[in-house]
Amino acid sequence: MITPFTRKCNGIKLLELIGHEVEEHMRQEENGDYLFAGLGNAKMKGDETNLEGIAKISDISFSALYEGKVLGAPTPWYLLAISYVMHENAGFVKTAQYIYDLLRSAGKAHKAAMSTAWATAFRVKRGNTQNYPGFVQSKDAGYFIGYHLARDVMDAGLGQYLDMGCFSTGMILKIAERYRVEPTDIPFLRRDAARRFYEHEIKPHMW
Repeated sequence: MITPFTRKCNGIKLLELIGHEVEEHMRQEENGDYLFAGLGNAKMKGDETNLEGIAKISDISFSALYEGKVLGAPTPWYLLAISYVMHENAGFVKTAQYIYDLLRSAGKAHKAAMSTAWATAFRVKRGNTQNYPGFVQSKDAGYFIGYHLARDVMDAGLGQYLDMGCFSTGMILKIAERYRVEPTDIPFLRRDAARRFYEHEIKPHMW
């Protein structure tokens, strides 16, 4: 896991990143390599919807532990911005304006709407604030869709199908049609290392 040296990041955020990148993404990769080595785990990844969905659940669980409330649940603004860019061939400014207008119509205050609109356009344009039309990074759609899919799958008691590797939704369904996967079949289980480190090493020393 590489964090850019220019990024300002406190210890709590680093723990959240460990939960997201190591305890979820890396663990899924290791499970897939172990269970499906002959098939090529990475080649069956497809889109990143399921990877990011289960990782977002990790983010939200950690924020609930630290903040005492659920934070960071994916919103539809990225999804709407991506769709707008693709259909309107929009540049950065037009995209930000579109999201700002939606937020204002939804009752957001001017300052909050400006901040969210700029951040949304900045992310879906991957930092490209030049007014180039059309360019968009669609990965963020996976966070929103994947989060809701993963939550439904885990609520149904079938989280092991997400844990077994870095697979697309279609591949997971194909495996589920042919094989029954039990939680005990997963070689690398979730250890909640970030949560345990926070509770045992950080929280006791906080005011």
